[in-house]
Amino acid sequence: MNIPDLHQVSDPYVAYERAVLDYYHHFPRAPSELSSLEIRIGRDALITRLQKQLAYREYWRGKGRGLLRFGPTVERLKLIPLVLKATFLWNRGMRNALDVRVVERELCLPELPAALDGFRILHLSDLHLDFHPDFAVRLAAVVAPLQVDACMITGDFRHMTYGPHEPVLAAMEPLMQALSAPVYGILGNHDPLEILQPLEEMGITMLMNEGLHVGEGARSFFLAGVDDPHYYRAHDLGKASADAGDGFRILLSHSTEPFREARDLGYHVMLSGHTHGGQICLPAGLFRLNNARSPRHMVQGHWSAGSLQGYTSSGAGCVGVPVRFNCPAEVVIHTLRGIA
Repeated sequence: MNIPDLHQVSDPYVAYERAVLDYYHHFPRAPSELSSLEIRIGRDALITRLQKQLAYREYWRGKGRGLLRFGPTVERLKLIPLVLKATFLWNRGMRNALDVRVVERELCLPELPAALDGFRILHLSDLHLDFHPDFAVRLAAVVAPLQVDACMITGDFRHMTYGPHEPVLAAMEPLMQALSAPVYGILGNHDPLEILQPLEEMGITMLMNEGLHVGEGARSFFLAGVDDPHYYRAHDLGKASADAGDGFRILLSHSTEPFREARDLGYHVMLSGHTHGGQICLPAGLFRLNNARSPRHMVQGHWSAGSLQGYTSSGAGCVGVPVRFNCPAEVVIHTLRGIA
């Protein structure tokens, strides 16, 4: 990234560049890495993400404006845990959260090449691995016996959205040892850029507004992944799709929010998460909280938009409080099937 002399140049990006220099004074990377990230993510998307990362750091330091100043204070009061403990529901909710189920389903696709019929994708989302000290090992035990062709992680590796990321990296180690298939991933709204390179060093092919062709010959498809479209709004589907070609296409997006653009760009499958399926719901899954700017029917499970078929995972981990009610944690195996 070409950073000009901030004292001499008048440019719309000067404030951003000053913020980058301030925010990354502790970032253990060479300046050339910012240039590399600019190439990978795109200049505008990188600017948007870094500005929001800086703003979020200030928010948690209690420097938000108006009522936002009190957001961290209210969250730190831990009112929800107090209510659950007072009503004797806390322990049950925590047991629910640690009980991850395996969901196996078929994704029937009329455009699927015959050679890809039966291709199995393990879809992990919203791991939040550091939300409970036992969770990573438990999740690794769940996925270890699963036989799949690829694993795709749709963001939110960590629980807290600020502070050191070493705990989640340590928690990733048993999970990576349990996964035998190639692993592809994207970042979510809980994941700062600082975590990108360590995840790649673990063997995950991270897609930051990027795409690549997976497999060979007739058993190949185009896989794209975009940066978080919800909080950071740093997604760029056009850039990610530049080399897509005319074949079968799968998109990884932390949130379903860019589904219309994905449909218009000719994607066949979109895998997402972010909503946790509501995490705390009424019986029969009623009153699912929708924290995405998408139609309510996309909060959990299978959905479609024209020729695009999508799946929103309820997620493996928890956010906010380590409990679940009427919304089981899940890892999903999608078996691709053609329609004769």
